[in-house]
Amino acid sequence: MGSWSLCSEEVNFLIYRYLQESGFTHSAFCFGNESQVTRSLIQPSAVPPAALITMLQKGTQMLQVESQMCGDDNAPVAYEWCYELIAKSSKRQRKAGVSTQDCDDVPMSDSKKRRKHQSDEETTQPPTTTLTHTPQGDARPAAAPQQMRVEAILQGHEGQVFTCSWQPGGNALATGSGDATARLWFVGPAGKSRTDSIQCKILDHPKSTGVMNGEDDQSLLVTTLDWSPDGKLIATGSNDGRARIWGLDGNLKATLSHHTDAIFALKWNPEGKYILTASTDCTAVLWDVKLGKAKQTFSNHDKPTLDVDWKDNTTFATCSQDTTIVVSRLGDKTAVKKWVGHTKDVNAIQWAPTGTFLASCSDDNTCKIWSLSSETAIHTLTEHSNQLYTIKWAPTTTPPDTNQNSSSSSSTPAEQMKHLLATCSGDSTVKLWSICKSKAECISTLTGHTKAVCSVGFSANGQYLASGSLDQFVNVWSVRDGALVRTYECDGQLFEVSWDHHSGTRLASCGCLSNNTVAVFDAAV
Repeated sequence: MGSWSLCSEEVNFLIYRYLQESGFTHSAFCFGNESQVTRSLIQPSAVPPAALITMLQKGTQMLQVESQMCGDDNAPVAYEWCYELIAKSSKRQRKAGVSTQDCDDVPMSDSKKRRKHQSDEETTQPPTTTLTHTPQGDARPAAAPQQMRVEAILQGHEGQVFTCSWQPGGNALATGSGDATARLWFVGPAGKSRTDSIQCKILDHPKSTGVMNGEDDQSLLVTTLDWSPDGKLIATGSNDGRARIWGLDGNLKATLSHHTDAIFALKWNPEGKYILTASTDCTAVLWDVKLGKAKQTFSNHDKPTLDVDWKDNTTFATCSQDTTIVVSRLGDKTAVKKWVGHTKDVNAIQWAPTGTFLASCSDDNTCKIWSLSSETAIHTLTEHSNQLYTIKWAPTTTPPDTNQNSSSSSSTPAEQMKHLLATCSGDSTVKLWSICKSKAECISTLTGHTKAVCSVGFSANGQYLASGSLDQFVNVWSVRDGALVRTYECDGQLFEVSWDHHSGTRLASCGCLSNNTVAVFDAAV
């Protein structure tokens, strides 16, 4: 049998897949584009999960066999550094109380695998849930969650589906993929949709002149999308640095060209007059939708801008890999506020529904709460043990306690209201926090997942929270008591979950599902 070898393209593809599986979204994106591996002819479906880890493990075993077959015990071992590395790693794991056997099949190198407490016979059952930090005391064992009914499977994308979002006030679902398309799926009213009767509009992102880094339409990725507030238009952003506006008929209305590198995030302002885009070229651009032109460019960051969010129709915040958050206002040349506090990439930001607080989450394992009345974070939430991927505010607030202490007497009524915040992390947990100006406390820790949780979202009434994880489960939790009430095991890792706020009971999920499908569930409780 001839010798086997790997070419650089194959090695790069394995590294790219490892970064994706480990949840390093930004790193995978940058590496994929710099190495041009996104243009590879290698079929992703032909490469099993954790392929790089498996190959490295097999390689070290073969090295061990090779050394034992050597006739001269005193001969130098060419790969002694490898054994020393493994030995040191084993010592660190034993010191930390981690079983090396538990970590063998985990692609997420920077987080410990949560041990399963179920027996082998129980592993096929829905995950259990544990509730902690509840003000009512110890949580009682929750009833087994019901499996969600699959309402529709949307098939047509030819690449991984990165993002999905429901139309405001309508029955259309928008999805964005690595196949250079976004799609509009008209699924019909909740409970009445059928997979074979769903209509689809393909939003084909054409090859454009001057595409950066020598890319073509085969490697174009739709990285983000957002509906206009009235649900009549959809905006998409892609790694060619362009944003595009589409109608419900699938026709391209405008192409917004100004960025010199990939767009990671975009948002419509509340009245639908402007779009804000964030790019790896370190800028944010504000666009006049009616004119289809850039109205103002904001260069407030030294590294890629990762997320944006509007406070109101003219004021917004941006966050960056440079660890800072900047608040800007339309027409102002200088920043309204610049917050420094995180020590690593700031992955996501979101203003509370009242516009009173801004939440931010970071690779430094923390979430911070900011107020325009303060130069520093008013709260730092530190209970997660791994990087945070995103945060979401509940759409509703609750009145303050009647016995609230006098320290909050200087707060505005909105600042005294209790805001509910959800955070999700690479530590496989979701946490719920009660936030007001004077206090921030963790009221629930939801531990039903076994791998990194990449996405969370509240139902329209704020009574339920959905979560999607790399463990392939989409879960629905009761906000009131933290119980896991609905669950479904998909056939691939999940990147995003999205509630249909029009029906209030429908949920969509996307990610590395088989055949690049999108699943729509009936999540009614």
